[in-house]
Amino acid sequence: MSIWFPSANNKPLIIFGHDNKCIFKQYLLMKKSWIGPNGKNMLVPKDEGQGIMLSALQSHEFSFGLELNPEELAKDNNERKGQKYKDEKAATKKRGSIEKEDLHESPFVREFEYGASYEGYWCYEHMVLQLEDCCNVFHVLYTPFDFLFLFDHSCGHGKQ
Repeated sequence: MSIWFPSANNKPLIIFGHDNKCIFKQYLLMKKSWIGPNGKNMLVPKDEGQGIMLSALQSHEFSFGLELNPEELAKDNNERKGQKYKDEKAATKKRGSIEKEDLHESPFVREFEYGASYEGYWCYEHMVLQLEDCCNVFHVLYTPFDFLFLFDHSCGHGKQ
């Protein structure tokens, strides 16, 4: 059973929490190795390898992320046509355009290959675009509800 608090508009309020510190590294647990039959340790990687970060929003009502079926994605994409991101600088910097493109998957969980050789590092621009995509989905698919997004205080969220 969910507990929804009414918002100022007397709509049920759904609260999403966000934290983008979930990182998976290729060789994270590889600092130890078995000793081979010859009594020597096997070679182990010098670093932790390639990393994937998840930026996810979760709620009591929807759990981890918010899965969207193809019909829901199509409905949201239909509404996005011709729309522009509110933070034009962030959209231009990270997507090369202020125009909203179609979503191919739910924006509530984003995978990010971080590092200098990959997609860079998670920052304000990534976060604000993900948030706007999530708000879009909620405005289109969940109109009877109000929603609130809570963020931690990491440096990626420090921009106003």
